[in-house]
Amino acid sequence: MARKAKPQKQRRILSAENIAKAFASEIDAPIAAVHGMSHIEISGNNEAVVQGCQGVLEYNENCIRLNLGRRAVEFRGTDLVMRSFTVDQAVVEGVFASISFS
Repeated sequence: MARKAKPQKQRRILSAENIAKAFASEIDAPIAAVHGMSHIEISGNNEAVVQGCQGVLEYNENCIRLNLGRRAVEFRGTDLVMRSFTVDQAVVEGVFASISFS
């Protein structure tokens, strides 16, 4: 009597991004928090918390431009200041006229 061959399990190769998305979904967190991506929270037109900041590219009272790795974010407005800057987070305050990415 011949044995039936067991069906082979198909292996799925997951990318780091897909793993991060699945993990973020499981713990109900934004994907940026677990995948090294930048995350920006804006309060009104006068405060932004930028996570994933890798450096300051430009800084004056009318423009603050931050390095986000592959991208940059630029805040334009008046009375702009950085209230804090840590290894991976910056807090920008002032009166925002525009926020753009490049």
